[in-house]
Amino acid sequence: MNDKERRAAEARRLLDEPLLNEALDRIERDTLDEILRAPFWSDRKRRMLTDRVRVIRGIRAHLRSVILSGEESTRKRPTVV
Repeated sequence: MNDKERRAAEARRLLDEPLLNEALDRIERDTLDEILRAPFWSDRKRRMLTDRVRVIRGIRAHLRSVILSGEESTRKRPTVV
């Protein structure tokens, strides 16, 4: 197993981990609720909370990217003769 395959397998394990997903979902949901409760004059707070959601979504996107990269490295390429 090469490094890309190993990283893809670990990323898939993390994305399939119920406890990690539960924690990320909870943080994201609580943050979105807090954004909705923030007063309209509290732009700085809303931006900080929005960044928190972006980080969580970025983590998931990065893991999916690692999985796709690992899957592509194992895919057989057609040979040209």
